[in-house]
Amino acid sequence: MISHIGYTGKVLDPWFRATSTNNSYLTNSTSNYIVAAAQSYAKLSHYPDRLNSVLGCTEQYQFCNTTLCSAMGGINANFTNPYFGLVLNDDQKAIFDLIYTGISRITISTGVYILGDDLLLAKEKVWSEIDSLSSPLPDDQWEKEAVNIVNVMLSALQGRIMHFASPPNITLKLSKGTVSSLDFVTAPQTEAEKQTCNIVRIRDAAYYNFKVPGLILVLALGLVIIFINIFCVPGLVFWVRRKVKRSEHPRDEWYQTSLLRLYSTAVEKNGIGPWDINDRWDIPYSRTAGVSFTADRAWQMNDETSNLMVDTNTAG
Repeated sequence: MISHIGYTGKVLDPWFRATSTNNSYLTNSTSNYIVAAAQSYAKLSHYPDRLNSVLGCTEQYQFCNTTLCSAMGGINANFTNPYFGLVLNDDQKAIFDLIYTGISRITISTGVYILGDDLLLAKEKVWSEIDSLSSPLPDDQWEKEAVNIVNVMLSALQGRIMHFASPPNITLKLSKGTVSSLDFVTAPQTEAEKQTCNIVRIRDAAYYNFKVPGLILVLALGLVIIFINIFCVPGLVFWVRRKVKRSEHPRDEWYQTSLLRLYSTAVEKNGIGPWDINDRWDIPYSRTAGVSFTADRAWQMNDETSNLMVDTNTAG
């Protein structure tokens, strides 16, 4: 990594270390314009202790079946030994070939070559690439960078497997014209490869996974609860209480405080009514059949009732 960034605070991370406030070596380098930009933003800017800093990584891979594992080593180590000495059936060999091909194309060196410094999380702290000024970095920034590199490689591996089952259709511009990337895709040849292609599952935000037995169980329990609530509660409970000669007060309270009864009582106080109760279903209904109530009618009835009370008090 070649560092041309000035920081607004001291950085103690060993890879990005920036503790120097003396910018003489930067001034003598080709990056002196960065120093000027940093100084224009903050007088207390800190500069990298080294222009060049290296993070060394070693990649090791191991493949396993249900009983054996290959030796830990590089991706090409001992590959002259078929399938690293693992005893695999045809389906397992097809999956091994798919994973091995994906891993061999997404090594860290490949990721660095393709993404460059865009692979670094530290770029999120940079205020402006033109001004080359950054916020300070935590002391364990190099560890976060190493973890992120591995995560990027794993994400790329998932993409390779997804593209195996569902290759993207990309238009390529060649000297002879445009062609589709699908023209360069080789379809699975063996039955094991075809089976591997069919078993690949990709998460899609447009769809949700669920278990049919679990869904059926939830619906069945819900229907049972609804059935009990409609046909057994509270009638069955009150019937049992009546048979054992318990108080009828809970039954009366249940019906008097039902939602529709409370609503009819509230609107009747505003002149909308009177109401009767259907004994079978406990539903209030207008005592005068065919009468519809509007807001104007309700206020008029309320005013008539108020005037009647005033006249009665006056007469008394």
